[in-house]
Amino acid sequence: MAGAISIVAPERLTKQPGESRVYAVDFSKYGEIEDNAETLTGTPTVAVTPTGELTVGSPNISGNRVRFRVSGGTLAAGEVKEYRFQVTVATSGSNTLVGDGYLFLVD
Repeated sequence: MAGAISIVAPERLTKQPGESRVYAVDFSKYGEIEDNAETLTGTPTVAVTPTGELTVGSPNISGNRVRFRVSGGTLAAGEVKEYRFQVTVATSGSNTLVGDGYLFLVD
């Protein structure tokens, strides 16, 4: 997944219906990572609401970032749709971090 769009949540992202793009939530500025030198561990999850319109690929950890692919979605002419995403991941210090943001489907 080279070339991911890196974000520090919360963030406002855009995507067109025909695109399949990789996004990355950067947790490096979270205190647990930056101050305590903890690492991301386990299997991260990505939740997108509303559900059912976008396809979200399996997230993976890459350093201090969680990367995931988003594809799909449909729009009527002139329409813009807003989705909220939440990325949840554990740390080596037994903490749970949540990064979030908004994805706008535009044409």
